[in-house]
Amino acid sequence: MKHELTTLAVTLGLTGAATYLLFRANPAINADSLVGFGVILMLLAMAAVEYRITWKKLFGR
Repeated sequence: MKHELTTLAVTLGLTGAATYLLFRANPAINADSLVGFGVILMLLAMAAVEYRITWKKLFGR
């Protein structure tokens, strides 16, 4: 349990840092585009879970 919590905290921290650096490096990227990309990625992840798509099924052995 402790390992999972640490992994989640590190992942969220790195995501937040990357988002901050992305906004500072390119002011043309706004929060709307970031939310849009996030929604698309979540839809793809939900479809993969729903249809039980795995790397082994996609690429063979």
